[in-house]
Amino acid sequence: MILSISWKNIWRNKVRSLVVIVAITIGLFGAVFGVALMNGMILQRADEMIKNNISHIQIHHPEFRNNFKAKFAIPDLDQLEQKLENSELVASYTSRIKTMAMGTNSYGNVGVIINAIDVEQEKKVTEIYKSIIDSAGTYFESDKENTVLISSVLAKKLKMVQFEITDKTLEELKNKKVSEEIIEKLSSIKNELFRKEKDFIIKIEELIGEEQSEIYETLIIDNSIKYKLRAKIIFKFQTADGEMIDELFKVEGVYKTSNSMYDQMNVFVRKDYFTKIANIPTNTAHEIAIILHSDNDISQKTSQIQELAPDLEVLNFFDTDPMMEMTVKWAKIYYYVLVIIILFALGFGIVNTMLMVVLERVKELGMLMAIGMNKTRIFFMIMLESVFLSLIGGVVGMALGAVTTWQLGKNGWDISQYAEGMEAVGYSAIIYPSLSFDFLITTTILVILTGIISAIYPARKALKLNPADAIRSDA
Repeated sequence: MILSISWKNIWRNKVRSLVVIVAITIGLFGAVFGVALMNGMILQRADEMIKNNISHIQIHHPEFRNNFKAKFAIPDLDQLEQKLENSELVASYTSRIKTMAMGTNSYGNVGVIINAIDVEQEKKVTEIYKSIIDSAGTYFESDKENTVLISSVLAKKLKMVQFEITDKTLEELKNKKVSEEIIEKLSSIKNELFRKEKDFIIKIEELIGEEQSEIYETLIIDNSIKYKLRAKIIFKFQTADGEMIDELFKVEGVYKTSNSMYDQMNVFVRKDYFTKIANIPTNTAHEIAIILHSDNDISQKTSQIQELAPDLEVLNFFDTDPMMEMTVKWAKIYYYVLVIIILFALGFGIVNTMLMVVLERVKELGMLMAIGMNKTRIFFMIMLESVFLSLIGGVVGMALGAVTTWQLGKNGWDISQYAEGMEAVGYSAIIYPSLSFDFLITTTILVILTGIISAIYPARKALKLNPADAIRSDA
């Protein structure tokens, strides 16, 4: 009976109840979607770093990471690889030769890390081969040995880019919902080649104006870049003998990941060729990258891999990137802090509403007490009204947040206009929001608790009413 009465009571003043419900709905929708957005960004960053950079586990010579010298290599590589091949934990692995180098061409020089890789084995561990930009070369399909993969960031630094509006550029801009007016203006310079980015930007501003240029400049540039394939870069590095040598490589492909910090430092060459020119023994490597079947209990699995290589340094992705571990751990705490702050603010609205409910119904509550309804029932009646308000708004808000998250989680939220800034700190410009079922359950419990806590003061106020005085009240 109390349930039925409480439910009917909240609809006696529909406008007031709906205002509270809408406020809770908007608050919870914002909290849920905000958390999903942040969670998706963090999970994407972690996943992409594992797939393109740090893998689940890395093995090195104990001294290698301290100074990156070629002499600190993993010995007896064949034996260790055989152990990894037989391990039930390991899904795939690859070995690499790594060294610091200076890359130089006629436009400048940059410091890089040369990753000498087994071309086919690397495909099983990283997705660099999938990151080659369209019409920007291939992943080691050339017959020549001295080829190199560089990033789009590095290509721009060494001025290995040109700019040209083509039919494909205009089609891509249409797909990105750029207005027909802008596309028509850009068509006037179709197939005109610009060798300098500065000149290209000036021309864009002339055609579409400064205001529109600020919005679409990055998008237009990204879709108009032409990379100078087969361009030459000379890399200066130290061999295993300690000798400094210069070696010429030709650009075969240009790759791009969501992490521009990683991109600007890493180039890829063929391992077989590099070991010859750097005088590195064939049965050694500087790094073994491992992908596990599952990253659950990663610390325990790291210890098991360590048993296979007791004299080497074995690190999991949290050891390799402590910032990732801190981000993942603190993010979960931050999610609940955000929800609690929002519910705390909404709680004041519920308290205010329930106080108004009690003060408006003083005479009614006094009459209920006078005819025998005990204080416990009255207390629970008011508590249930508050819980109903909280639960309706909370469930609707979370449902809207979950549906929006599910929809964007399938297709992604494209914020390409902020791509440069996002990629500078290692995040993708297309975000796939993500929510855990545990978070939704915990948030539902917090919503119910908010309703209960918010009703305590108004309910106690009602219990202090004197039935005789309340009946004589004008309220």
